[in-house]
Amino acid sequence: EPEFKTDEFLNDVCPNIDMALFSAEDMTPEERGEHSAKIFNSFSYARKVIETGSADLVILDEVLGLRDYNILDLESLISLADINSDVKLIMTGRHCPPELISRASMLSHIDPA
Repeated sequence: EPEFKTDEFLNDVCPNIDMALFSAEDMTPEERGEHSAKIFNSFSYARKVIETGSADLVILDEVLGLRDYNILDLESLISLADINSDVKLIMTGRHCPPELISRASMLSHIDPA
């Protein structure tokens, strides 16, 4: 299982929360290569949680952006969204592909003010 970093505030509010950060935006290409295995392990752990139902909610923050850096492919995201589970899945990021939009039960779009 991947190593998780839990924010102090979240730990105070929700002591049983695990957090994995998925953003690759601020990484150099070399850092992305080094972290891609960790990101893939975190993604695999999220899949396991969804498949086993060991959580009520999984939030994959900025996971959609990993496609832009060739760290995760569309098929991986689709297969995750297609798991038959009672676990609620939230994926965030820019450029949500139509294949995921068609599978969503709710969409949210944020525009700058």
